[in-house]
Order: sequence, then structure tokens, then C-alpha cells
Amino acid sequence: RAGLLITHGVGMYTFPHRTFQEYLAARYLTTYKFPTELARLTRTDPERWREAALLAAAKSKGGADYAMWSLVDRLCRHDATDKSTVEDHWGALVAGQALAETVDPALKRDDEAQDEIFERVQNWQVHILKSSALPAIERTYAGDSLATLGDPRFDANHWHLPKESLWGFVEIPEGEFIMGDDEDDRAKPQHKLKLLRYFIARYPTTVAQFKKFVDESGHKPENPDSLRDPLNRPVRYVPWHEAIKYCDWLTDRLKSAPDTPEPLGSLLRKEKWRITLPSEAQWEKAARGIDGRAFPWGNDFDKENVNISDTGIGTTSAVGAFPKGKSQYGLLDISGNVWEWCLSKYKPYPYKNDDGRNVIDKNNTDARVVRGGAFNYVATSARCAYRGWFDPNFRLDFSGFRVVASPVF
Repeated sequence: RAGLLITHGVGMYTFPHRTFQEYLAARYLTTYKFPTELARLTRTDPERWREAALLAAAKSKGGADYAMWSLVDRLCRHDATDKSTVEDHWGALVAGQALAETVDPALKRDDEAQDEIFERVQNWQVHILKSSALPAIERTYAGDSLATLGDPRFDANHWHLPKESLWGFVEIPEGEFIMGDDEDDRAKPQHKLKLLRYFIARYPTTVAQFKKFVDESGHKPENPDSLRDPLNRPVRYVPWHEAIKYCDWLTDRLKSAPDTPEPLGSLLRKEKWRITLPSEAQWEKAARGIDGRAFPWGNDFDKENVNISDTGIGTTSAVGAFPKGKSQYGLLDISGNVWEWCLSKYKPYPYKNDDGRNVIDKNNTDARVVRGGAFNYVATSARCAYRGWFDPNFRLDFSGFRVVASPVF
């Protein structure tokens, strides 16, 4: 009669909400063989016990013996390796969620043991993103935990660009590739096109990178929502003209920085290269490679390779969460997640570099090409040859951009 239980026949009762049952289980398991039994249950049956583990972590956060850290340590006992089991992945995933929900990463931890646990769990989240051992939706949880704990893939001292030898830029060599699709009215005729060498970002521009631009330049975002997503997700709500401003700012930073990796540094300083949006042709070659494939990863669609509506995530995800969706050149999120602005105006094919479609006219209102599809679009839009276009002033929750280092058109 108090409403704590619901009758389901003679002598059969359930709780009105599963969370209450999980709460009571968490209460009990913080006293019964804690943390060993709760960690075992969570690692072997995560869908049943994950919430209980997170509730137990929150309850034990302030204990004198730092019980929360002992639970996280038991969930994620070892460093990630290629031989780690699925149970190891699940334990590390829940450990990351527990830390993200209970620990302020900006505060100094109490001892070296906690630092070691924190770093181990943090690195595990990166491993989960790269391994594909867990389903796509679970990998996005790891990405969100990283956004809170700090994403070690990116360098805060270099404008949050990736910690890679070329700061996340990937070389696309000079040569010919197949562009277009004769089966698509927007993308026909299919034709061959030769492009000079250029470098393109491995990931879409992230919220952290765009925020650094805003903070350093004093630029006021046209839509404040562009800064509100987790820091390692693609920035969105950015119109074409504002993306160009980011490119101009990054050009200046990379030209003036003494440690910009070569050959980028010399190309920007001496060869009149610049950071800009990719032309439509540059985007398609980087996504498609030289064999005319339908999707960046091959010719067969797989929703585990891309964040689109079929995947069921329903919003953006941390960059790099779909490792099997990488292109021939190693680009990630080149399809799905967010539509990506291109430099090019939308014009009929065959494509030509010298017909005015790639002119950077900051006051122009001609429709600009977008490529790659987005989290709320269907599989067709993720095809390498699929062409979309938006008004350059659109500030949409499903469009972002990535950058290239390229000779001036």
C-alpha cells in the first residue's frame, strides 16, 4: 500500500522502477565482499550491474578508505593490451564512467596510487575507442568519459591538435582518383581527376580546438551552442564563413609556431600554403582513396562503422569512435557524425578546380557543398560520392568541418 512494491499475482512483487532495485543492490554490495563481488558481477554481466556499480561508486566516494578508488581499481585491474578480454573492456568502460561521474580531474589526487589508477582508466578509454571490441554506443560512452577526464590523444599546448607527428594532418599524395557516381544524379558523370599533394586533418575539428580559437582570438561564436558539447566531439552550429575564420586563425598559428612539424611549417611559411576547408575533390579523394569505393571502408555498408541514424546514437560522438570506418588514408569520421563543410560552391559535374567554385569570397551567399552525412541522416548520405549543400550562413546541429593544408587555389 505504500507504493514501494507492485503486485504481479499471488505472492509476486516487483519494484515500480528498476533504478530503485539497482540502488538497493548497490547499497548491499558496498558491504558484501566489496569491491570484489560488485566488480565481478559488473565485468561479467554489465548490462545488469553497470548502474549498481555507478551508484555504489557515488555512495563510496567520500569514504575514509577511498572505497570508490578500490572499486575502480578492481573493475580495471590491468593496462590495456591486444590480448585484453571483452570482460576487461567492460570493466574499464564502467570504471571510466565511475571516475567521470565522481572525480574532478582538475583537483590533485591524494596519492600516487590514485594517479596510477586514473591514468590506467584514462588510457583504457582510448583503447576502447580504437579496438571495436564493444558496440558503437558503448564506445561513445568511453568517448564521453574521456571528455571529462581529459583526452590524452590531443595536445593542450598546441591548440588541442592531435598528439601525432604531423599534429593530426595526413598526407594525400599527388595523383589521380575516381570522382562521382553515375547512379546518382547529383554526382554524375563519374570521372577521373588529378590533384596535387595536400594534407588533411585525421579528425573533424573538435569543440576543444574551436574553443581555443575563440579564447585566443576573442571571436564571439555566432551560435553559443557551438561550445557546449563535450570537448572531444566535432564542433557544430558553425556556419561556413565562421569555419573560414577558424582556418585563417590556425594558418597564422602554424606559420608562426617554431615547432610546427615539417614539411607543414615550410609549406605554410615559404610555399604560400594555407589552412582552409577542403575542396569538394580533396574531401572525396581523402574519403574514397583511389579505387572508387562506395564508403570510406569499402563497398559494403555496416552501421558499426559510422555514426548515422541507423546506428542509434542520436547525437554526435567523440571523434575516433568508429575505427573500422577509417578511410584508405587513415581518416576517421570522414563519413557520419556531422556533415562537413567544403570550400567549394555547389556546381554541376564534371568537377573543375579552375572554374571559380573554390574562391573564398567571405560575403558570398552561394550554396556550399557539404559531405559525409551526419548522425541523423540515412546510410546513402555516408557514401563517398554523395553531395549535399547548405546556405553558407546555416548554423546547424548536424554540420561541422575538418581542415586541410593546401596550396592556395
